[in-house]
Amino acid sequence: MSDLIANAITRLPKSDNLADDLAAINKRLAELDKQLENLTEAVALGGGQLRPLLQKMESLEATRLPLEMKQRELEQSIEVARRQQPDAERICKEWSRFTTLWEAATEDEREELMQALVVRVEMHEKE
Repeated sequence: MSDLIANAITRLPKSDNLADDLAAINKRLAELDKQLENLTEAVALGGGQLRPLLQKMESLEATRLPLEMKQRELEQSIEVARRQQPDAERICKEWSRFTTLWEAATEDEREELMQALVVRVEMHEKE
């Protein structure tokens, strides 16, 4: 049973896409940080063209805010997916309660449960 459950768990959808999305956002945020750092240095050095530099900084900051929000959402989604991913031990523990749940179930619930568990019954004659 444990091997069967462990095998089934490996087939569950992974949160790889979320991790890939998060990595892309982290990369884009690092790029924005570098650009902002360069602009900050340019402003600190002064020069006659401060207005365009300040406008570019504002534009980068405006781009950064939604990315940070998406980053937080993805981090939370990854954490939720990680917590919801069952492990073999937890599933075995839940299955060990089956007889108790079966006894407490109504006939309709038992019928529904059997339909969910049993796909096909094959009968073979004995010699």
